[in-house]
Amino acid sequence: MSILSFKEIRFRIDESNKNAAINNRNLYPIQEQASIVEIWEYVPCCCDDSCSCKKYKRSYHWKPKDGLKFDDILIGYLRMFVDVRKHNTIIDIIHKDNIDYNKLPPRIVGAVESLVYLKNKWDLLYKKALNINKSLVCDDWCDEFWMHEFSFPISDSVYRAKQYSILLPDICIPYDNASRNKIKSFLGVTSSATYYEMLKRLRVKIKAIIEAEESDLTAFQRLDNPAKAIGFNCHKIALRREDINYGKVYLPLERPISRVIDKMFYKPTV
Repeated sequence: MSILSFKEIRFRIDESNKNAAINNRNLYPIQEQASIVEIWEYVPCCCDDSCSCKKYKRSYHWKPKDGLKFDDILIGYLRMFVDVRKHNTIIDIIHKDNIDYNKLPPRIVGAVESLVYLKNKWDLLYKKALNINKSLVCDDWCDEFWMHEFSFPISDSVYRAKQYSILLPDICIPYDNASRNKIKSFLGVTSSATYYEMLKRLRVKIKAIIEAEESDLTAFQRLDNPAKAIGFNCHKIALRREDINYGKVYLPLERPISRVIDKMFYKPTV
């Protein structure tokens, strides 16, 4: 089975962050940190000693914070996955009672559809996400509810994966069209594979990578070091909240698994 070394993964992630800092107006590393502070928390692992995560010395998991509203997730989603110039347009559309999708600009239709789905199912999806204190390497990383949610083919809109990665940052992986093709090649799957199958295969690969390095999950999560590409600056946060203390650096050093795997394949462009 073909796998990547930590050295190669670190190089790919550094290139992804560098591209985001130099060639992309969204400054994604900064937006990611803002969302980490606002909507996610790093909580103690509650898995028993038989779980695979313990083999990789896992002691914490990333999950959504308690007490979030849909609008909190909306802001985090937009700054991480949507061009900054379209944020306010989408916010206005999402809060309308009736949306005429035929009149929407093609480039935002997928994001709007995804966010409307999250909005309409918010109470259920958020409750289910709160109840998961797991990561992709855990044995019981996916129950029947999420298996059903993940049953769509990866050929569907890329925003379907993004809507789940904002809810389950240590389990679900976002992608764009180009990175999806790289993931398919890496895993040896076709466009007809389901999102669940993609995650299942990624899980096997990540475990194999960590074992080949004789390392652990903490080291894997630290492969993403955005400070090497761009310093954190809270004044460059899109949709910044005045009531939040964003800090001055990228902490914790252990980034959500979704951020690490995403950047193994994603190369931002203008």
